[in-house]
Amino acid sequence: MFINVSPKIAHFPVILPVSSHIHHQGSLHFAWKGINGIRTNVEDMPRELSGQDLDILMKLAPECTDLVCGGSGVRFRSLLPPLANHFSMDASDFAERLERLSDRELEYLLSLIRDGSESLGCVPPDYMNGFVDLLRSRLGMPAAAEVVEIYQNSAQCPE
Repeated sequence: MFINVSPKIAHFPVILPVSSHIHHQGSLHFAWKGINGIRTNVEDMPRELSGQDLDILMKLAPECTDLVCGGSGVRFRSLLPPLANHFSMDASDFAERLERLSDRELEYLLSLIRDGSESLGCVPPDYMNGFVDLLRSRLGMPAAAEVVEIYQNSAQCPE
């Protein structure tokens, strides 16, 4: 069964039994997660990539030789957008690369998404489908549903 979860995400082949309450504070939007009570800033918060981030990026994109976006000239500040937009040939390749991650690495990435330091806005919807499917199969439905909700509320990529 395919359920339309948002205009941003075309269709996910999952049922998303998530409830949340959105609170607005100025220009920031906070989502209160009903699944596990985690308050998540859904605005993108750029960060400097840590050693662990770089290890994961090299595992996902061993061909990466430069941490600067060729289009914008800005250093990468997240893992998923450059993986999707610079290194993966298509959504299937993106999903296959993500399958290289251990459950521990997926949980680390999920923690970055939860706290808003991993940007999802520039990841195309068809690429997110593969990531959400992987989360659902490896970390469970609550984790997948939480990422869908965060993705729906994230700032879209500037064009």
